[in-house]
Amino acid sequence: MMNPDGSGLARLTSMEFYNRANEREMYSADQRFRAMSRKDRENGTAGLNQIFYNDYFYSSLTQLTKFGAGTAWDPAWSPTSETVAFVSNESNNDEIFVIKKGEWPAQQLTRNDYEWDHHPSWTPDGTQILFSSNRISGKRQRWIMDADGGNQRQFSNFPLEVWNTI
Repeated sequence: MMNPDGSGLARLTSMEFYNRANEREMYSADQRFRAMSRKDRENGTAGLNQIFYNDYFYSSLTQLTKFGAGTAWDPAWSPTSETVAFVSNESNNDEIFVIKKGEWPAQQLTRNDYEWDHHPSWTPDGTQILFSSNRISGKRQRWIMDADGGNQRQFSNFPLEVWNTI
């Protein structure tokens, strides 16, 4: 809000709930595991960002992704399984992938020529993934797909860009 003359600018809303939801995306349903993106300095990938997870029960850190040329970021843990959705540019484009804890390789869910897909977020029942994409219109909009990558369709069509899916 602000005064009619432009003075007294003040925020009416808070980022608190967005930040909480965004942080929650990284945790497994039982909150034992937390996924994160960090530099891999030990496995010959030249310090590229990979997805790791902390196991709070055993106080251990485990690497989930092992891409050779691309980086991985923006992990979101499924609320119903040991699966993490994330973004990687391993295929020379920003795409959505999923990986199950303890399995490799990851499964690429989206494929685009020049567009990008970002910010995966699971539906509460774990059957679908929301994500941001600039396909079709060139503007960031929300898209949704089944958890296996099928049935990809546009979810929003706002005149302004949508920056995140939470």
